Amino acid sequence: MQVGSIIMDLLTRKHLSASQFWVVKAIFFVKLIATCTNAALLLSPFPPFEMDLMTKRPNCMLRWCEWTVLAFMMTFIVESID
Repeated sequence: MQVGSIIMDLLTRKHLSASQFWVVKAIFFVKLIATCTNAALLLSPFPPFEMDLMTKRPNCMLRWCEWTVLAFMMTFIVESID
């Protein structure tokens, strides 16, 4: 589904003003980073999981790194559009 969304973004030509063009590029890169993270987890023989000492559940460190960056980026985009 993520790959289909990226391909659709690449193939469609949207007419936007110059002030909105950076938003489309930023959202495209957010999608691309999320897709690369999912591919890395899928293709990695030993994904980087750490056991949480409190809940005794595995946590994926790659996801934490991804969400730190992407959550900030999406917050910045939403606040700048508003």
